[in-house]
Amino acid sequence: NEFLREWQDHKELYLDILLQLEGPPEPWKCSHCLRDGTYRCPDCFGRPLFCTPCCRENHRTHPFHWVEQWT
Repeated sequence: NEFLREWQDHKELYLDILLQLEGPPEPWKCSHCLRDGTYRCPDCFGRPLFCTPCCRENHRTHPFHWVEQWT
């Protein structure tokens, strides 16, 4: 299949990008207030990083979002 051969030429780039998206962003700053961020929500658009107060406020109306905590 031509599409797979074309993709194979770029597979390392795709893998690098996927791995970068899984790791914590630099710097670890809240997307809203710029305090230290420890929470990320993959369900929110842009997968933002949050501090505790901003995470609580943003997810008050989104109880089914799957929030991740960075330690």
